[in-house]
Amino acid sequence: MPIKPSPHVWFSQANVPLANLHPDSEPLRHVYQVQFATDGDERMRDFGSMTVDTSEMSLQPTVQPMDPSRWKLFCARGASDDDGQLGWYGESRHSGITSLGNLVPDAVVSWRVTGQKRGLELCLLRWTESNGVAATSGREGIHRSPLAKLLLCFPSDIMSCPVLVVDQQQHHLVVWVALVTGYVIRFQFQTPQLFDAKGMLSVRTAVHPVSSLVNGKRVGVFTHAMGAESFLIGCHDGVTILLERQPSSYGYSSSTQSWQEHELAAAGILSQVRTFIPYVSSRLFTTGTGQGTSSVSTLPTTEWQPIALASFNTSTVFAQQPRELAQHYLLSLSRDRKLRVWSIARKHCVKTLALPHINPYGKVDVTHPTAGSAKDRSTGALHLPTTPRPYIRILLPTATSTNESQHRYDDGTFHVVIYLPDERQPYFALYGGVLDPHTGHLLDFSLRSYRLCPEFTGSDRG
Repeated sequence: MPIKPSPHVWFSQANVPLANLHPDSEPLRHVYQVQFATDGDERMRDFGSMTVDTSEMSLQPTVQPMDPSRWKLFCARGASDDDGQLGWYGESRHSGITSLGNLVPDAVVSWRVTGQKRGLELCLLRWTESNGVAATSGREGIHRSPLAKLLLCFPSDIMSCPVLVVDQQQHHLVVWVALVTGYVIRFQFQTPQLFDAKGMLSVRTAVHPVSSLVNGKRVGVFTHAMGAESFLIGCHDGVTILLERQPSSYGYSSSTQSWQEHELAAAGILSQVRTFIPYVSSRLFTTGTGQGTSSVSTLPTTEWQPIALASFNTSTVFAQQPRELAQHYLLSLSRDRKLRVWSIARKHCVKTLALPHINPYGKVDVTHPTAGSAKDRSTGALHLPTTPRPYIRILLPTATSTNESQHRYDDGTFHVVIYLPDERQPYFALYGGVLDPHTGHLLDFSLRSYRLCPEFTGSDRG
């Protein structure tokens, strides 16, 4: 079944390595299965998978209807990525399921935004092999946590959606919540108790006001976490705010002084964003008179707004690299059809790529002009949609059992699958990157392959 002609396909699960084929060949061949879904009514949603072969640089997407309960269970029990983030996003990205990995075997945390976006419900779910479905009902074969649900209430609306991170080393579940008023709240739950009512609820809370959001300089659009101590907020003007908690001699403090804020913005964006600041500052907030009517006013949409963020740690690329020497990289997809790679250590954009335009005949142009230029307008190229979604999936190699294959696994290569939500001709693109094994610096990052949606092309060219 071809992919429906909709710009709202989104990745719904961390990539699952199918196999490391031909370990004696050079280079080592990696094959992944990437899961994705389409928007729509819960009963009509299509769930699909795409096989990615990094040696042949091929993409093979297929779409098949799947029962939602089976899909949720499949996503919940899959392998999580390095930061422990794994989720199935429900309708409007206001609900999801996060695996607890080895911390609490055969259990997941289900979350959903309630109360007109001012409440967050967390629920610990367990399943058995008898029916294979996690549920909160009292049916036979389902084990419930003594305290099945925990409701967190906030004074203002939740920005985008919460981010759940499993800290495997510290045995914590961290829940990041950003509010539209500019405050970021970090909850830390101790496992395996979590929401267990048999003992005292063990939770630590830290609150931080983001200065540029609280004072009205800009408005946050969506959120992303790089781990238990680093949080990102993508803003409407193209700036991404990085929050980092700084440890002291006695551990992490909940005070505001223990946080550091950094603004990630490419040089070209900064010069243009300044023209919006007076307008944004004067029209940021409007407050209604009725209960629960506080809201953020409509702001001019900019072409630099990021609509997808994804990150990875170099320790997941280099098997032998100590974690203390590891670096974080951030990938950002913005409405101006640019894919940017950021070095978090240097707080600098190290690579900017213009996503290719593809004509109806399947021809790709990787040297097209930047969005907004005269030629771009004349050809009818459109900016990407404003709604943030998981459009980026990072494919990291998995180590094999032999020392020889392990050495090849340390070659510093990684791959990234992008879904470009172009309303006229959406497509999948495969990018490949190489990191320096000694410094962790990015040596190469470029387009390797692409695959148009069959519904739009009628062919399998790619």
